[in-house]
Amino acid sequence: MIKFFYIFFLIIFNKVKSFKKPKISIIIPSYNIPNYYYLKSSIDSVLNQTLKNIELIIVDDKANDQSPIILDNYSLIDSRITIIHKIKNEMTGYARNTGLDFIMGEYLGFLDYDDIFHKDALKLSYNEAKKKNFTIVNFEYKTFKNENFILKYLNNKKKYNIELLNKYYNFPIKKTGIHIWRNIYKTSFILSHNFKFYNTWADEDVLFCMTIFSFDIEILLIKKPLVFHRLLKTSIGHNLKKKEIRQKLFIYHLRNIFKILNKYKIINNRIRENILVLLGKSHFKNKNIEKLLRLIKGYKNLFSNEIIRKYYIIIFNMKKIEILYKFKEININKYEIIINKKLNCYI
Repeated sequence: MIKFFYIFFLIIFNKVKSFKKPKISIIIPSYNIPNYYYLKSSIDSVLNQTLKNIELIIVDDKANDQSPIILDNYSLIDSRITIIHKIKNEMTGYARNTGLDFIMGEYLGFLDYDDIFHKDALKLSYNEAKKKNFTIVNFEYKTFKNENFILKYLNNKKKYNIELLNKYYNFPIKKTGIHIWRNIYKTSFILSHNFKFYNTWADEDVLFCMTIFSFDIEILLIKKPLVFHRLLKTSIGHNLKKKEIRQKLFIYHLRNIFKILNKYKIINNRIRENILVLLGKSHFKNKNIEKLLRLIKGYKNLFSNEIIRKYYIIIFNMKKIEILYKFKEININKYEIIINKKLNCYI
């Protein structure tokens, strides 16, 4: 407890000493880095942004390697960096939550320890956000294994197009995805609704993005790659070989999404479309499909039988369609299955 207050005092003291409200705060969680070069590349990509008035908050999740020393050395050479050393390892979700407790920027964003920002990422997204006071600005990304692949994108000065998803647009996650590191968010919106990450060992950003994108807000898309996501075999997301475990985790996230939406009494088409389109990308086993249907049917204010019936082809793997016959009120017949195969154009 004493160490926590000491860290808090140092952070506040440094901020007050040369205070100028940051335009954007970036949060990076860090824990036992497999290659320190990845961490340094990620940090450098933030510090070298053309937008200089930013802050970088790095949360050391009680790592037991040399990364805490590297982070402390960075904080000595750039006053925009705040390092928070946690006294207990609580995984990525809670590490990000810790960062949210300290942010001071007008907007905020997230970056993984092994990903890289385009040098103009924050300047472009912030300037676009300020034009019409957007709550969220989303941008494209590229995946890579070798940094030589992204060199042509890192210094790309070409003009870009933008697209507005207004509050009536019903399919935001189809275009924005559910990756937290390809958006900047208005800080006041995040904090006023007390959005937090659930502490699961994978897909913790699903709940965060799905909940936010279900609100009636305008989202601006920048059609240019501004963040580069490194593909690592060691990452949790790429090591989930047991699909059934991940499906159970997804149902867990979905249950929490429904609880949050009920709390805020949010019922709109965007919620339904977001969730159903995302479900359409998951191929569930029979017993998990039944759990999923029971869960959806329990929230009739969000999903009527007619809505489930309309989108069942999107939600479920066609090979498992016979499971739906157990829910007779949906009234599916083989003729409809044939027709809807041709109409399945959402994914």
